[in-house]
Amino acid sequence: MSEHLPPSPKDRRSVLLVVDSDAPPPSVLEAAATFAAEWQAQLAGLFVEDIDLLRAAALPCSSELDFTTAAIRPLESFALARTLSQRAESMRAALAQMCTTSRIDWTFRISQGEFVRETLAAAGEAELFIVCRASRSAPSTGGKPPLRPPGRRTAPAVLAVLDGGIGSSRVLRVAARLSRLFGAPLVVAFAASPDAASPGAATSAALRTACRRLLSELKVEAAMHDVAVDDALQLLEAAQRWKSGWLVIGRDCALLDEVHLRRLAVGLGHPIVLVQTPMTETAAEKI
Repeated sequence: MSEHLPPSPKDRRSVLLVVDSDAPPPSVLEAAATFAAEWQAQLAGLFVEDIDLLRAAALPCSSELDFTTAAIRPLESFALARTLSQRAESMRAALAQMCTTSRIDWTFRISQGEFVRETLAAAGEAELFIVCRASRSAPSTGGKPPLRPPGRRTAPAVLAVLDGGIGSSRVLRVAARLSRLFGAPLVVAFAASPDAASPGAATSAALRTACRRLLSELKVEAAMHDVAVDDALQLLEAAQRWKSGWLVIGRDCALLDEVHLRRLAVGLGHPIVLVQTPMTETAAEKI
């Protein structure tokens, strides 16, 4: 299923929003639309029906737990398919309303497959893509949504991971924009080698100085940390330590092969924003 309003040239900038088994939270849709509008880009929405979830629902022994009532009931494939269809339609309608109001060109389609594989296959030349995995469990086919605790809470932090490579300034600019958009604290993690005596560690001070300079230009404050992150588990631990609600990272970061991205998408429980450096970019994007 796909929809286009209207078709765009092949060289048009694009922002991709990928969700898994549920419509995206309003904040995620707002972020995607904000970047698309400000970059004069097309916004492409992709709803991925998890093939493993659909296969599990077809098994005769499958069941689901309703977290709102603690009831256990059979997981029926037709009910799951109906629920996924409804949620995909909810995403399409929300995307249409947001983009029509903001005069953003947009597309929407549904695919079946493994979430990260489908994301990477759809990414193409998108300059930014937001990955929002709903849950590792099956979406409930009934019941009311859980109640949220009353009271105003501080927005979760935006965590930007910088490795000092080409595109680092784009990562920081995107993270700073999210911080301003949602009034969220900004945390910058400098990806350093675990070996303190390594050449990578020696460049940390220069990277920190360049980061401060750009943050000053953007008029954004941030907490800055050196952290050894050479695998997804260490990055997950850092995100939990700083209570992140968004992870912003360069698409060409060594941590983002298919395996690491899958671990992050499953383990974080919040959106990942991947910033891709266009082929036309030069070392001017390096900080």
